[in-house]
Amino acid sequence: MAWVVYIEPANGSALGALEDVRERMQAALPGIVFYREPSGLEKIAAVSFEFPDFLREHLERQPAEIQADY
Repeated sequence: MAWVVYIEPANGSALGALEDVRERMQAALPGIVFYREPSGLEKIAAVSFEFPDFLREHLERQPAEIQADY
């Protein structure tokens, strides 16, 4: 079963630099694997077919994200 977990401080401030956060998470969760999920525009560019307008418009608004699997 997959879990989606969002980590943020209670006061809404930044967690810190990406590399620092990644290092702390790797120390706490050995075996965690980080990867970059492409943006919607990158996904559109990677295919050789046309998306329906509603889906293309949705994808165009999606930013790239850093994700991890554990």
